[in-house]
Amino acid sequence: MLPSDARDAGYHGVTGDQSRASVQSELNQAGDDVEYRHTDGTDGGFVALSQELEDHFNALAGGQANRQGLARLNTLEHIHDAVVAYDGDMPVGCASFRAYEGDVAEIKRVYVRPAHRGKRIGRELMGQIESRAKDKGYRKVILETGRQFAAAVGLYESLGYKVIANYGEYAARDASCCFEKMLI
Repeated sequence: MLPSDARDAGYHGVTGDQSRASVQSELNQAGDDVEYRHTDGTDGGFVALSQELEDHFNALAGGQANRQGLARLNTLEHIHDAVVAYDGDMPVGCASFRAYEGDVAEIKRVYVRPAHRGKRIGRELMGQIESRAKDKGYRKVILETGRQFAAAVGLYESLGYKVIANYGEYAARDASCCFEKMLI
């Protein structure tokens, strides 16, 4: 069983027959009043959450100096598509993607603030960012996470992601775990 913050993995997601309104209705019935906004990498809420995620990773690694090789992989400059979850005016979660190569997009910056975990926000963010990538013509998405993040690994597996060999800059990183999912 996954840690309690991995409860997102139990959500059944959006089916082809479900409208956005019915999904929002389900979320509201679950006690959430979360709004999902499609934006880009310059959105203030997205930038703030991305920085919070970087700060979290730096703290886990024992400081920014221990992550110097990774900082360049997590810049926002090539992110043109993002989804930010808002609880009222407060951004509480985000997900994004950027072009990787050809018809492959790379999912980046998936994060939900600790106080809002376990409410299916991560699952909804992933569904929305996948739909956005598919609408833009991408056939496959890839992503990387740390092997130590059991909740993230469990979420991605529950969403149909398959483990692949580490790609690109992550190929030599034993701490990385890479995934892919076909969208079409």
